[in-house]
Amino acid sequence: MEKCGLKVIAINNVKKGNPDRPAEPRASTLDGTRDCVKSNKAQLGTATDVDADRVVFINENCEVVSEDLIGAIFAKNVFEIYAKQDKHGMICVTPVNSSGLIDYLAKNYNVKMKYCKIGQPDTERALIEAGEKAVFAYEESGKYYFAKDVHWCDGNLATLALLQIMAMRKKTLAELTDEFPKFYQAKSQFECTDDSKENVFKTLTKMFNCDKQLHQNKAMDITIDGLKKIYNDNSWLLLRPSGTEPLFRVYSDAMTQERADYLIVEAERIVNEAIQENL
Repeated sequence: MEKCGLKVIAINNVKKGNPDRPAEPRASTLDGTRDCVKSNKAQLGTATDVDADRVVFINENCEVVSEDLIGAIFAKNVFEIYAKQDKHGMICVTPVNSSGLIDYLAKNYNVKMKYCKIGQPDTERALIEAGEKAVFAYEESGKYYFAKDVHWCDGNLATLALLQIMAMRKKTLAELTDEFPKFYQAKSQFECTDDSKENVFKTLTKMFNCDKQLHQNKAMDITIDGLKKIYNDNSWLLLRPSGTEPLFRVYSDAMTQERADYLIVEAERIVNEAIQENL
């Protein structure tokens, strides 16, 4: 950053036995970074994990910006660049738990979405499968792939890319994020023993596909990593067993909090029924 002519104030950059924050950068862990942005009147704050493949950004108002919004800023810039060059269609890769904002944006630029399982190896595999048509990928954990140039995620590269967009468009990060509609998320989880997860999932699959309430206004189903329904109003619902814990997780995403909450409540109903049926 300094080589690009920026004034840099570094924190949490000295090795010590007990770090001042957890390694994974999330909004809930970055109070110290936000305070540093505020006290120094910085235009941008960044926080990475240990190997700096993921990055979270803080705007000039000391607000932690969601990874989905950052992904949308990058995607919009990439789509606009390659829309003028590409005559064979563009593909954007993202895991099934990414916000509907990226789908909304892709529709506006006539970009095809390619969904993949959650996790960096699966994102990379999907990028390879998409071939030369792949222009961008992101994960909601703060990993961004500028696929036309590189097939890996790098927090420092993403920071430079964001700074470049801010400079070219002469806008602050808060001004860039204000250009997008707001999406809301809701989450829930249920205890479910590892022994019963497979049977619960089979029962849930049948119920999920037959439930009239959850079938209304459906646009498509995705079953590559759990059960996901995407709806015509840009909302979605995802049910999936945890791969590491005895839990069943439910996620929803919509353009209003009411819609996101409604989908969670309806999903909770059938998940509870599926678990009870397999006790």
